[in-house]
Amino acid sequence: MASQNLSLLWMLLREFFSKPQLQRQPEPTAEMDDLQNVEAFHAQGSVVTGTLLPIYHFNAFATSHLLPANVTLVDLGSGSGRYLAYLAQRRPDIHIIGLELQTA
Repeated sequence: MASQNLSLLWMLLREFFSKPQLQRQPEPTAEMDDLQNVEAFHAQGSVVTGTLLPIYHFNAFATSHLLPANVTLVDLGSGSGRYLAYLAQRRPDIHIIGLELQTA
């Protein structure tokens, strides 16, 4: 447990003190109401070629350290659900409920 805490601390410190590698370019809107944008975002979470996998891995690692065993996680605004599927594979002991209000 102590080594996991040290790993998490090291990861957070590295993230906090590192210089940004890429310029952040926010979406024009937080809503994804265009089917083409939704499909493109979903494709980026592909287990084979997805560019979002490092982000999924980082978030799953951090989330796993915050959640005790055998709990229920509720995610509001879960998008395509790819991250939740990724997390569920790594934490089969937790029950995950994802809610998304967008229809696209």
